[in-house]
Amino acid sequence: MKLPVFVTSQRGVTLIEIVASIAILFLIIVFLVPMFTQSARSTSHSRQMMNGTYVAEAHMETVYNLIVNVPPRENADTYLNEVQTSLTDRNSFNYTLKPCPSGVTGKCFEKNDNGHYVNIQLSNSGTNLVKVKVEVYNESKAIQQSKMETVLAWEK
Repeated sequence: MKLPVFVTSQRGVTLIEIVASIAILFLIIVFLVPMFTQSARSTSHSRQMMNGTYVAEAHMETVYNLIVNVPPRENADTYLNEVQTSLTDRNSFNYTLKPCPSGVTGKCFEKNDNGHYVNIQLSNSGTNLVKVKVEVYNESKAIQQSKMETVLAWEK
């Protein structure tokens, strides 16, 4: 029985071939590891932004529901006061009324929601319009994760 050539060959692997193959493997690893770590960082950042967007969307829907369901009032300021009463009610939404930043007119609210700091600004934007801005920050209030703005019509 005849053995294949590679089995009968007495030739071994030289030191230079071993060093060259280790060097090639090392170069491949050196170039791939940063790519994987950057991918992991990017995935983590995207997950935080996505969670912030979901939180902002939920709070925007809450405000939208309140604005649409507020009974008709004589003017926009009365609407804002009615929404303020609903948002700051301790039994339902539990937002805290806070002073608005300089240059912003209207009502501002804040809430800590499961590790997210939520800031809501409501301001009159015409006779029957209200501008709603929802901002979501991380718990330390240092990094903005999401921001949504819309203009809604008061029902008359």
